[in-house]
Amino acid sequence: MRRSHWIILVILAVVETTSALYLAWLNPVQGYDENWYLINSHHIRGVTTLTYAHHRPPMFPILLALFGDYSRLVSGIAHIGSVALTFIILRRLVTLRLAIAGVVVFMASYQLRTYNVLLLTEMTAIFLLLLATYCFLVQRPFLLGVVATLLVMTHWSMATVTFVVPAVYVMRRRWRLCGLFAGGLSLAAMPFLMASAAAYGNPLAPALANFAVQSGGTNDWWYYVREFPQLSLPLIIGGLAAGGWMIANRRDWRNLPWYDLCVLLLGIIAARVMLLHVVGPKGVRFLVPLIPMLLLLTLLMLRHYGHGMPRLQWAALAILLISVLPDRQWVYYIYDLARNPVKQIADLKDRLATFAPDQAVYTDLNDLAVMGKTRRPAVAVTGPGSWHHQLYNRPACTRREIPEGALYLTWDPGSLEVIAAASPTRHGTLSLVRWRIGGPPPAGASVLSSTAATSEAESIPH
Repeated sequence: MRRSHWIILVILAVVETTSALYLAWLNPVQGYDENWYLINSHHIRGVTTLTYAHHRPPMFPILLALFGDYSRLVSGIAHIGSVALTFIILRRLVTLRLAIAGVVVFMASYQLRTYNVLLLTEMTAIFLLLLATYCFLVQRPFLLGVVATLLVMTHWSMATVTFVVPAVYVMRRRWRLCGLFAGGLSLAAMPFLMASAAAYGNPLAPALANFAVQSGGTNDWWYYVREFPQLSLPLIIGGLAAGGWMIANRRDWRNLPWYDLCVLLLGIIAARVMLLHVVGPKGVRFLVPLIPMLLLLTLLMLRHYGHGMPRLQWAALAILLISVLPDRQWVYYIYDLARNPVKQIADLKDRLATFAPDQAVYTDLNDLAVMGKTRRPAVAVTGPGSWHHQLYNRPACTRREIPEGALYLTWDPGSLEVIAAASPTRHGTLSLVRWRIGGPPPAGASVLSSTAATSEAESIPH
């Protein structure tokens, strides 16, 4: 590589590292799924006073437990790793300039950046999906099987990969590679299956429980017409072009070194779309893991059809880049997220840690976030000025029903004894108080709504 190329790569590495870690760190972790993964991670670390949601895959909570107080950085680190893998893969397939351009598009994609921020499974699953793609490309089937297992244990819907990979091997009659893949898959899955069998009496209990939650799809084919345009249209066109190229060259596949890779990527995309068709909850979130696959296919097509036409390539890349850039609404979303009132819970975390760990906290604000941030049980207090995600079988009460002497996080302490108070914000001041029977009634609704549903990005457990 030329010196100028090295300079560009170093600049991109610095920009990616700083931006990914900054965006991950500013996340207040207020979402429904986000805090359930945190709660599961606390349970793994021995906090048995919190409920363990066993239908959720175990790998992501294990990662959060390993990172401890720095768990918010997991999605940012996964984004950095995904960018690096994208470059490594593209460097083997296309020109250096196209590889660098692909990295820039990945870094600029606002939908991928969203999951760089949120503490959800998507970004980690994307990293593992790209790692699996690299293992396939360099013909490391045993390692590919190990990565495929980690994928499934991170995001149950990624089980489709375990069917697509052997299908490609069998189609090419590569029996040895298929056997090695199965060996890696089985070896890596064994600890998880044994743990599930010991805990629940059935090695597949968590996956089956998740399927029960997710099943019941509406077979809404118009869903794809509505949602796919929310992905980058040039990426979709690139995927369709790859499908057409694959069909046109199906008889000459032996002379095309990355034909099988296209079969794998298109197979993963098709399998995921078919899976989404049968599950009940649907949303753009479930399409996000397709973006890196479509990006790889699009750049392969640009190399093939744009060979010898650099102006056409650069024009197409400019259109592709513009199509993934964040809009003003996304900027406002990040701005509001960084100023979420849940951050006040973190201000009171150290004071709460001085009380017995099994003592429940009654809270006006987001009982799940209280459990996620303080590692102690919480009870949602409903009424004027309170805000909670939908209460799915979680304890709740009104202000008048709080027991004598209970710890209570409230926006309206009145004449109650204030143990500690968070830093004031435009939402008000969250205070930790001791409740007494007959305490003051709430002064009225604050700027927060009463009971709120979760946002689309965080509403579906998986």
